[in-house]
Amino acid sequence: MPQQRMPGFPPMGGVGGPMPQPQAILEHLFPPQPTRQPARRDGPHVPRVKRPSVYVGNLPQNFYDLDLFKCFTSRGFKLCRATVASDKVTKKTLRYGFLQFYTQEEAERCQKEMNNVTISGSQLNLSV
Repeated sequence: MPQQRMPGFPPMGGVGGPMPQPQAILEHLFPPQPTRQPARRDGPHVPRVKRPSVYVGNLPQNFYDLDLFKCFTSRGFKLCRATVASDKVTKKTLRYGFLQFYTQEEAERCQKEMNNVTISGSQLNLSV
């Protein structure tokens, strides 16, 4: 009895040759993807500058980033950034923060002038 085959499929072995291996079928259906190259950034490279920072401890409980920034800039200090640490869950401040300055001299001047100053009933502790 002649071998019956389904239409559209090659015969099993013999005339059509051996059946392809499962790995070959997978590679044919899903060819390996080329490795991705890291994205290029066109334009000039701007290096990050490490700014001098000052630790500010014993902040009042209701002080946030903007309050700290305004408190020190209103006293004549030139700040890059003011950051108050806060609890990730409750969002309450942890009563300490960091000030970043443009120059080391400005950071040292701030530490000398503002250390042990009382703000809203809390005596600040600053250290470079």
